Amino acid sequence: MGKIAVFCDEYLPGELEYLHDDLRRLEEFKLDIYTRKFNSAFKFYRPGINIYENQHYGAVLSSQLQTATGFALERFLEINSREKYDFILALSGMSGVFASSISSEIQARLVVFFHEDDVASFFVSPRNYSPLWEDYRLSRFELFNETDLALVQNEELAQLLQEAGLNEKKIKIYHSGIDTEFFDIEKSKFQGFSGENNAPMVAMQGNTKPKYGLYYGIKAFMKMKEEVDSVKLLIISSEKNTSRLKSMVNKAGLKEDYIISRAENNQEVIDLLAGSTIAVVPGVISIHFQRNVATRFAMAAAALGLPLVGTYHGGIPSIIEDGVNGYLVPERNTALLADRMAALLKNKDNIYVMGKNSRAKMEFEFGIERSTRLLIHYFNLFLSPQ
Repeated sequence: MGKIAVFCDEYLPGELEYLHDDLRRLEEFKLDIYTRKFNSAFKFYRPGINIYENQHYGAVLSSQLQTATGFALERFLEINSREKYDFILALSGMSGVFASSISSEIQARLVVFFHEDDVASFFVSPRNYSPLWEDYRLSRFELFNETDLALVQNEELAQLLQEAGLNEKKIKIYHSGIDTEFFDIEKSKFQGFSGENNAPMVAMQGNTKPKYGLYYGIKAFMKMKEEVDSVKLLIISSEKNTSRLKSMVNKAGLKEDYIISRAENNQEVIDLLAGSTIAVVPGVISIHFQRNVATRFAMAAAALGLPLVGTYHGGIPSIIEDGVNGYLVPERNTALLADRMAALLKNKDNIYVMGKNSRAKMEFEFGIERSTRLLIHYFNLFLSPQ
């Protein structure tokens, strides 16, 4: 059984729950998780996982990360001296900065999951400069040098990492899987229309951050309503205070026929999606180079048997196959986005067929068993003699 030291800023935040679920399935590995904060969730416990929480490790600035050598480093060195770790795994680029200083000191191999926000911080312009990320941006070359394997969700992120200076030979695409058994397709109403008076419901997820593209999605929804009557918009958001989101909706010109529902975790997102007719993912690249991370939303909708409309953005094209389980349009093209939404909603047969195709795509291309085997393959490479 291999032994891995896992470093993360927060274990089980909602947006990365899928990644932690992947780790939970690696039953042939023992995991020691070093985290600044632990949000307890019983389903993620299993024999062989130890969690060490530390309030000092995982601060925002990378300079603070590098000097936070209290509990996490001391505990890590103590355990590693007794039973050497096979390698170190960092669940984000920021955690990777801290982990890289340790891997360098003890000459351990390092695996890093890079996400959209990690990569966006490497590209700075006067419009998106942030002192909170500057130290991290400047530390990337040391991180890239120490990283033995970089895992990313899609081809776009892989290309951006290369442009930022990471050796392409170190980069591998890893699509996190989804357990379709948790998505009851019989409860989903993809076969017909749902909502009040059996009206169709269009679901989107996000908040006021530009990367979600909600403003363009709302404008497209309004234009689509010129062709499709009695349709409602469901906006799923994690924000506690939705006043800013409501203000953005009203600014876009939508005064009625919409609902804003708060979801604190992935299960609540799934429950809301189950009552929807189609899902829309209008992600865009913002002026700060931020990218939409709603691919899990799209995967959940597909697993429930919903057809999708999304943009050619990030990992969305890997989930939506144009003309098969939905439609893809260019970013910010509200007219075409509205047209594709209307094409689905005006044809119940399309909703049924594309919904079935969505479910099948998740089962055969994104199944959790397939992704787990791939992750085990990558990790076993590090267990082989160097």
